[in-house]
Amino acid sequence: MINTLIQTEADYIYSFLRIIAGIIIFPYGMQKLFGWFDDLGGGVGIKETLIRMKSRNIPVVVTWLVEV
Repeated sequence: MINTLIQTEADYIYSFLRIIAGIIIFPYGMQKLFGWFDDLGGGVGIKETLIRMKSRNIPVVVTWLVEV
């Protein structure tokens, strides 16, 4: 049973899918963290994100954990 849990597959499709998912999600993180892509309607940066989350009564610690 333990062998089936720790067994690895040689399929490269999983690595490929992880890379594609990372490429898709990367811009969203950069909008919140660094304020990138401001000309596309996003990208307020970390200060503004903290202010917005605080106005919604979300603790600052939770906001930092989600962002970073």
